[in-house]
Amino acid sequence: MMRPVVELRDSIMKPKSMRMGKTMDLRREYIRMHFRYAKQIDRSILFIPYSGLDPEELKAIERIIREYIVFEEVVFQHVSCTSSVIFGPGAFGLVYTMKKEADVA
Repeated sequence: MMRPVVELRDSIMKPKSMRMGKTMDLRREYIRMHFRYAKQIDRSILFIPYSGLDPEELKAIERIIREYIVFEEVVFQHVSCTSSVIFGPGAFGLVYTMKKEADVA
């Protein structure tokens, strides 16, 4: 299956890449892409906006995330109907903040 990767940075949404493969493999790759530099990420909270995922799929996503980084709090948030239509069922995002430069060392 082909899945787009969309990036939202500074309130601008743009396509980042297209991926092909099995759904769980693509989810794992997307998560790894975000958290391979976990040292620079503020671990206090992670928001996971999603569309059309059942509770078991959300648990699987959280398990994969924990392989790379553990957050103090993880919040799953179902997206609006507009976002659901745009991104489609099975879509999810990872929303977090980066540490300040001085805190990374």
